[in-house]
Amino acid sequence: MSQFEQFLNKLGRSEPLSYEEEYALLEAVAGGDMIARQRIAESRLRQVATLVWQAGAVSDQILAANAGLLRAIDAYVKNPRKWRDFDACAEEYIKKEIED
Repeated sequence: MSQFEQFLNKLGRSEPLSYEEEYALLEAVAGGDMIARQRIAESRLRQVATLVWQAGAVSDQILAANAGLLRAIDAYVKNPRKWRDFDACAEEYIKKEIED
């Protein structure tokens, strides 16, 4: 199974987190919890797919966007006050990766 097919399978199974769940997981990531990091990334696969679709890109861009999302999680955890909210942080990092 290709990476793109794996992504599509995960996308179909992904469930969005509530605001409270997501911020609790971001706090866990700040404490070093890599499972929480993965949970956030999986819950935001629809955001990745939507932004990639809007950019007119496909499989390679989805992989780049996922990398951007992981960078966003790390950036937000390091300095949450820099951002209006995690959604804004995620969008900025995802867009940056798919535009490069």
